[in-house]
Amino acid sequence: MTVPSPEDEVDHLSPAQLRRVLWGGAIVSGLLVGAMVWSVSVAPQRMNQVMDEGTPLLASGEARRAELPSRAPEHPATPAPVRREAEVSPPSRLPGLLGLQLGYLRANEMFGTIAFGEVVRGTPAAKLVNLWATYCAPCVREIPMLRALSEGWRRDVRFVPIHVGEVQDRARYREFVDQMPIAAEEPLIDASGDAVQGLLRATGLLEPGEGIPITLLLDCRNELRWIHVGALENTVALTARLATLRGELGSPRCAPSEPAPVASTLPGCGDGSCEGPLETCATCPTDCGCTIVGQECRSILGEAPRCVFPESAFAKP
Repeated sequence: MTVPSPEDEVDHLSPAQLRRVLWGGAIVSGLLVGAMVWSVSVAPQRMNQVMDEGTPLLASGEARRAELPSRAPEHPATPAPVRREAEVSPPSRLPGLLGLQLGYLRANEMFGTIAFGEVVRGTPAAKLVNLWATYCAPCVREIPMLRALSEGWRRDVRFVPIHVGEVQDRARYREFVDQMPIAAEEPLIDASGDAVQGLLRATGLLEPGEGIPITLLLDCRNELRWIHVGALENTVALTARLATLRGELGSPRCAPSEPAPVASTLPGCGDGSCEGPLETCATCPTDCGCTIVGQECRSILGEAPRCVFPESAFAKP
């Protein structure tokens, strides 16, 4: 008796049996493909978990986000609103302020630099220094308030705005500057964003975390008298301080100091006689000063300075 081989059995499968075999093979193949796809998608997650060993799954994502380098802000950050005011006693000059070089925008849209002391020198007056910026909403809201307050300042108060940070939008900057008090001096720009505030922090007048808007009051001698940190809710306190500083303008404290006489180094100057070869009414006024009423020391081209009568003295009555 001959035993049929497996090949013979396959050849003798009925059509129904053959269809079942083909369907079974297709199902098995589909399962194998699905398993391969699943393994590929899961593998990277498993690798991340291995690399983050010891870190909870929910915290690992936050940790990775924290490691990403942060992009520098376009403008200096404006701290949370803090309102604080303080009298500065005794009055004193802020070290380094008068010599601080700040920028300004010329009419041709080119930047120039000027010392703060050059801006505030001149006729004795109170100075209101306002640290502001176009990107600072509280600063912008103060502008109409300060302009309305300035209507009664006359020449007694000089408004000195200093923009904190670079001016990115010059048209927007000019728009706000045009809305400031008419008594405004040349609007200044602290392009570093921290030059003036750094001086305030160095002297303990500005606390960590405090920032613009900041209002400073300088008296007729450019000494700091009052500081307000944060937005001005009203101008009551500011008006009172300005009234005090304006009342001092006629006092001896604000009287312009007379320049000290300069001692001459010319030989013979000061001996009471105008005989030295270089002694003139200009170089040695103590000996060669004009003693005749109506004369003045005049330098004539090609000659040494001497005392002469001005042309007005010869005018007909």
